[in-house]
Amino acid sequence: MGARAELREKGVRRVGFTARGALIVAGARGLKVCTPELRPQRTLRGPSSELGRGLATSPLDESVLCSDGATIYLADADKGRVEGERRLRSRVLALARSPRDDFALAACEDGLLRVDLREDQVTWLERDRTYRAIRFSNDGRVAAAGGRGFVELWRLNAQPTRGARLVGHEGYVTAVALGPKGRLLASGGEDGSLRLWDLRAREEQRCIPAHTGTVNDLDLNPHVQRAVTVGEDGALRLWDIPTGELVFSAEAHPGGANGVAWFGDGIFAVSGGADAVRTWRLPGVDEPPAEELPEYSPRAVFRVGDRLSHPVFGVGTVTSVAGKMILVAFAGESRRLAHGR
Repeated sequence: MGARAELREKGVRRVGFTARGALIVAGARGLKVCTPELRPQRTLRGPSSELGRGLATSPLDESVLCSDGATIYLADADKGRVEGERRLRSRVLALARSPRDDFALAACEDGLLRVDLREDQVTWLERDRTYRAIRFSNDGRVAAAGGRGFVELWRLNAQPTRGARLVGHEGYVTAVALGPKGRLLASGGEDGSLRLWDLRAREEQRCIPAHTGTVNDLDLNPHVQRAVTVGEDGALRLWDIPTGELVFSAEAHPGGANGVAWFGDGIFAVSGGADAVRTWRLPGVDEPPAEELPEYSPRAVFRVGDRLSHPVFGVGTVTSVAGKMILVAFAGESRRLAHGR
């Protein structure tokens, strides 16, 4: 267990995966497209070399949203170029895209913005308050936004409304993630803590002293109860959610670890920091036997987060549902499949 591969790349701020499994590395030199094995394929070139200040990949295609501050850009990972831009009214600190890919949310210095990706429309959801983290639920109905000492839950109906506010962190909340079933929220902050919240009870389950300094990013494994965090202290750590116990720790990035993401169905993680990008095979997240998973059938009905066994593509995780079609992340690629027929 531990680091498997490495790509030397300075100043990496965020990492993420496209629908077909391409790795996007966002850093001081712009955006780089790589294979999951960290083989560079192309560089996304645009009007700024600082495109890594915000990153949000699409659950449906190879497009990427990124920001250099007050402007967000729509880039195409296949073509390797920026194809559109939107000037905003505030400095962007984090980005997230709806699973339906019709709009994005931008956590900004001056508030929370809704950015329509199909029409030229930008709407303030909240003004005069700084947000530093944003993430959607898998079904797109809820978003979690992190501010100074709190996480807000937003219901994303035709008219978005603010729901519960979860208070506990000291300083800003800098990373959030929602569990695949919509019952768990994980948050990390400037206070170095990883906090786990029960969304049904709207209360904190556990507070874990995760890092020395700020928790810069975190991600929840899609099929086992494990959370991975990276921090200002340069460490990557794996946590058992039911017990809060530390499962694995590594000094991943001297100078600071900034971004982390699980690949596909959570078999390995990718981290980025001041010095490089690295992939990690972590304990307790090995592939379960395929015979223990439901076999894919177009007649079966699946939900986001479900895992299945396909006779051709192997084991995958349902990442989005749109009517009679599902998007399933398999190792190295995503496939659109029929269901409920």
